[in-house]
Amino acid sequence: MRKAALGVIAIAALIGTPALAADMEFKAPPPAPACIWCGWYVGLNGGVGEWANSNGVLSGTDTGVGGILEPFGVPLTFSSITIPLSAGGVLGGVEVGYNWQTGNWVVGLEADADGAWIRGNDTIIAGGGVGFVPGDAKVTVTGTDTLQGLETFRGRFCWVASPQFLIFATGGLALGQDSLTLQAVCPTCNPTLPSAGQTGTNTNSTTRAGYAAGGGFEWMIAPHWSLKLEYLFVDLGSQSSTFTYTYPTAQTSTATLTVRDRYNIARAGINWHF
Repeated sequence: MRKAALGVIAIAALIGTPALAADMEFKAPPPAPACIWCGWYVGLNGGVGEWANSNGVLSGTDTGVGGILEPFGVPLTFSSITIPLSAGGVLGGVEVGYNWQTGNWVVGLEADADGAWIRGNDTIIAGGGVGFVPGDAKVTVTGTDTLQGLETFRGRFCWVASPQFLIFATGGLALGQDSLTLQAVCPTCNPTLPSAGQTGTNTNSTTRAGYAAGGGFEWMIAPHWSLKLEYLFVDLGSQSSTFTYTYPTAQTSTATLTVRDRYNIARAGINWHF
């Protein structure tokens, strides 16, 4: 009788072991939720920009009697004068990036390429000011600074304020395509400006490297889709445009416009996350 009871217990144990294992497997903790900010994304952006500077610097040198900038007092009375060139305009383009997430922190890399039309120009006319000599030629000088393209390659450091909302700081390399034009018009000069031989105009077009830094926030509005708003301060350094004016006696005079290209950029973007 005792042996029969032990046999029944052993059989029950063998039958119950798979059921217990199945029950333990069923009660295992669920997998961690998917990381909605991780991985690759691509998108579009667009916004507005303005020049963070207020003035360009106009300077000149002369080897003859009375330079092209003498009516402005340059370089006889002043070493230079300023031209207000506050610029504004729009930009827009594409972006791509990659994110890594750990808890409430996201670290990423982002690159973008924008076409731009951010332009500032102003015209100054000599006459009546300090350094102006009665009888001097009347000279009109115009400066035009245009940002035509902007690319940035930046790191992003983000705090996940809620699963669908993050706040970020960003900074890195900026490349800008810019043209700077200096033009002088002097109908009473000898020879006149513009003329067949001397246009009195020079445009310097360059691609220059600088930096971009700023911040913003991004909101996951639907699975795989996010909206962002960001501010960037962009500094592309200084550039100059110079033309040379030659008198009939082969004496020369130069005029140079120098600007420091720094911009405030505000952009909105929409991204699709893989």
